[in-house]
Amino acid sequence: MKRSRLLPAVFPLLVAVQLQAQVPAQQVKPPSPLIHWGKWGAAGLSLTLHLLAVSANSKANDAYHTLQVACTFDNSLCETNPDGTYSNPKSEALYQESLHQDRRARTFLVSGEVALLGTVTLFVIDLTRKKGPPPDIPFNPEVTTGPDGSTRVGFRVAF
Repeated sequence: MKRSRLLPAVFPLLVAVQLQAQVPAQQVKPPSPLIHWGKWGAAGLSLTLHLLAVSANSKANDAYHTLQVACTFDNSLCETNPDGTYSNPKSEALYQESLHQDRRARTFLVSGEVALLGTVTLFVIDLTRKKGPPPDIPFNPEVTTGPDGSTRVGFRVAF
């Protein structure tokens, strides 16, 4: 087939396609401030919870290390009852403190991970939402046609 016969058949298809700049601008809702600022709040919450988890874990390690050192110097402090508890009340208190701080660390860590998941979700939602033009365009002219066919150019100044 000759190109001269193909061009008239393809030309209407090329002309009929609207380019992006030819599509009228649509009103885009501004991003929700809850999502826009909430992602930063969720990130701060996640960071805080993770830091609390590190602190609780450190306290648990300190209590257990104190118990280990005490048991190293005096084996009688580490004798256990038939139910598995320590015979010495101070040793039992250190062990219970270690368990308590471990549970707190686990709770803070899981909560921090949930907050981190929420942060990532809010960031993805905020990045994928359509946004309008930035509000700080210094010169955005308005071009209109007057009743007599003249072209008018103007601009707005936002205060």
